[in-house]
Amino acid sequence: MDYNNYGQNRPKMTTKDWIVTILLLMVPIVNIVFLILWIIDSDKTKPNRRNFSIAYIITYVIAIVLVVVVVVVAAVAGVGAGYSALKDLDDEYEYDYDDDDYDYDDDDYDYDDDDDDISSSGDMSLEEMYEKYPSTFNILSQSLRASSGADSAEVEVIGDTIYMTMDMTEALRAEGVDETNYFDYEDVLEASFEESFAESEQDIQESFRPLLDTVSDDQLTLCIEVDAFDYIVFIDYIDVTR
Repeated sequence: MDYNNYGQNRPKMTTKDWIVTILLLMVPIVNIVFLILWIIDSDKTKPNRRNFSIAYIITYVIAIVLVVVVVVVAAVAGVGAGYSALKDLDDEYEYDYDDDDYDYDDDDYDYDDDDDDISSSGDMSLEEMYEKYPSTFNILSQSLRASSGADSAEVEVIGDTIYMTMDMTEALRAEGVDETNYFDYEDVLEASFEESFAESEQDIQESFRPLLDTVSDDQLTLCIEVDAFDYIVFIDYIDVTR
């Protein structure tokens, strides 16, 4: 065999042929059509371009397969992450009302029990009622605090006397009274609070009178103490009877 002349009669790909080939491959759909034609038309197609077309198709298919695999994996991972997030969110807001923490049949939450019915607690003294239902007294004290403009209010019950201490420090400070000039206004403040509580004494009595319907005491005494800057500004006693 003459190896020096081997392949010299085969069609050659010129620079012009390669330029046309590349340009055709840049056109969508048309490139696929020509690749197929160059592969199957072996009698007329130049061998180099035929081999190139086969390699190009194989590479193209491999690329498509890889893209599909990546998209599928990403989609599965996204669905899994979304499901996990939804499950965590559902677990976070899931309340187990059968749990002991929500057992409303427990003695602490048995509102059907006669012992827990505030309306039928007339055999209790005022002090006993305060120990069992402190929130009732706190509501009354906060109502009085709001009407007087006090900063805060504390309540305590000893015997048949309700002690309410209201702090007016910040309220007076807003009016220009502070630790340095408090004593200049002491008498004026005392007179002002005395007049204010005297005018609202009947309303205060009406607010606290329903307590007497729920306790065994026939009367109660309301001791109102107004404090500011660690001083007692005003103190008053209001008797409430049935």
